[in-house]
Amino acid sequence: MLLSCGEALIDMIEEAGQFVPAVGGAALNTAVAMARLGVSSGMVAGLSSDFFGDQIREHLEESRVDFTYSPVSDRTTTLAFAKLIDGQARYRFYDEGSAGRMVSEFTQMPEHTEALLFGGISLCGDPSGAAYEALADREAGKRFILFDPNIRPAFITDESGYRDRLWRMIRRADMVKMSDEDMAWICPEAADPSAQIAQVTSQMTGVLIITKGGDGAQAILPDQSTVHVKAESVKIVDTIGAGDTVNAGLLVSLREQGAFHDLTSDTVRTALEFAMKAAAITVSRRGANPPWQSELN
Repeated sequence: MLLSCGEALIDMIEEAGQFVPAVGGAALNTAVAMARLGVSSGMVAGLSSDFFGDQIREHLEESRVDFTYSPVSDRTTTLAFAKLIDGQARYRFYDEGSAGRMVSEFTQMPEHTEALLFGGISLCGDPSGAAYEALADREAGKRFILFDPNIRPAFITDESGYRDRLWRMIRRADMVKMSDEDMAWICPEAADPSAQIAQVTSQMTGVLIITKGGDGAQAILPDQSTVHVKAESVKIVDTIGAGDTVNAGLLVSLREQGAFHDLTSDTVRTALEFAMKAAAITVSRRGANPPWQSELN
């Protein structure tokens, strides 16, 4: 099983001047994308028993995502109001006291889990951030860990503490995927992208993936060799869920290659190419709507 660890929420998306609820969250989108791509997919998150929580759980069930180990409480569901500006999503979050924010520990997970994804806004605030970090610390070295900071500045209240947590997660991970904007935020004192890359890779033992929108993605391996993959040429409708689809594509491809412990230029290139192809389908249609396995054959 591939396990996605992080937020499950409701995106309130602006349509014709009104906000319409849709199931979302970076971790949830990744879990759904992995299931659609034909692998056993699970999710660990704090879920709510309210009406929005019902909607989230129904969506996970329909997508065949296992959420058995996600605790459910009577706290509210996190809401993320999303507005598209020039095709890019901008967010405002309502999370205080929510089921996702207030989860304090994850005591169990499927024993047959091969890899875990961490990232997103679930790491910003405690107690949830501490709970996910503790889970990552417990599983580091036992299972493959992919970390995607997926930084949303509007959600961050303690920049220093959050940045420290991100660095700890970077050091634990076997693969780190971040956008060039994420890297600039994490490394505010670095003079340029080259200095940012040097700062991040100096703290890592695994592979760094940098996504660059229409310019594709770059991978930097521990021996400092690089792999660059171009983005697929498509008409972009919006970018919601694109990075989450990349995460799913990377994990699914690495699993299919049996490469979680064999991160070479060839296996990473194959994974990146698959991830870029999947993400191209996501950005070509509205919302976080990742492709099915049949669409990539």
